[in-house]
Amino acid sequence: MHLLQTVHKKKRETDRCQSLLEKLTKELQQRKEHKTRIDSWLSTHKQNWFQVKCLRRLEVVIRFMQMCIYPRVFFTTTDAVFAAKFILVLHQKAFLRFSTLICLDQIFNDLTLPVSMCTEAESHRYGRFLCTILNFVMRWHASSEVYAQECSKYPGFVTAIQDSDKLSYEDYRHVVYKWHYRITKSVVACLESCNYVQIRNGLIVLTRIAPHYPKLVNFGNAVERRLSKLKTEDKRPDIKALALSCMGMLKPHKADWRAEDKFHNISQRQQMKSDDAPVEANPTNTNSAPANSPVVEVMQIKKAEPTVRKVVKDKAEEPVPAKKRKPSVENAIEDVVEVSSRY
Repeated sequence: MHLLQTVHKKKRETDRCQSLLEKLTKELQQRKEHKTRIDSWLSTHKQNWFQVKCLRRLEVVIRFMQMCIYPRVFFTTTDAVFAAKFILVLHQKAFLRFSTLICLDQIFNDLTLPVSMCTEAESHRYGRFLCTILNFVMRWHASSEVYAQECSKYPGFVTAIQDSDKLSYEDYRHVVYKWHYRITKSVVACLESCNYVQIRNGLIVLTRIAPHYPKLVNFGNAVERRLSKLKTEDKRPDIKALALSCMGMLKPHKADWRAEDKFHNISQRQQMKSDDAPVEANPTNTNSAPANSPVVEVMQIKKAEPTVRKVVKDKAEEPVPAKKRKPSVENAIEDVVEVSSRY
């Protein structure tokens, strides 16, 4: 009798699994058909999107982010991932008036404000959004072949209006370095803040983007020092736990951290200056900060990012007049494109 009940139970379970498999197979086919229809619709109507001629591309992207992306990012985790992948779809569909570079530049421009305004749950969603964005950003950065196939021929990477110049692979690596610098600047500002919400949300976002950030040794060390300080000096147990969790999540990826010259090609002049720069503050100078102080560390990070003013000064010292620079599409990446032309 017991054996007969076991057989009937297994048969019912088998029938249930088979029915579920058939339903999932049918739903998968429906989803594929729906995706095909949406792809066809986007390809047909993409010429009508972002056709506001009275606005520059930067203004178009800002309105797109404010009205379409950010409201959905903080809604649910699924919506956060969807918003990030929708940006990738717009790039892959080659929308003419949509600049992928400017959109990404606006996302990484300043993370401090969005992090400060989030609730704890929204911080997790915002971190997932950034992690998904960094996923394809770093995939393009890792290989020149992938970049040539997925980026260099797309209108989202146009840098000049007149002759439709595309951003080269090396210039893109400079831009990604700039974005990592901005992320580091925002993370350090959050972790050194006196605001509990800002510290907590910064730690949550950092745990979410840990698979793709940090990727540079100097930026990673700067973040690690702040985490270590929070772990040892902060009296709030939840902050200590989050800091310890962040350090644990960064540790497996520490082997992938690279020096700056491995991340992007820096000029020989910058290499000479970085080699000649003192590692520690001058002990004879009473006004100098300690070597590991936040002031010295932020200054070292700041020196790593070339500025337009320095480039203009260097050009003025050259005996040969500088070549006339092509007009940039947007001010958001103008400094990076201008600096990268000197590498």
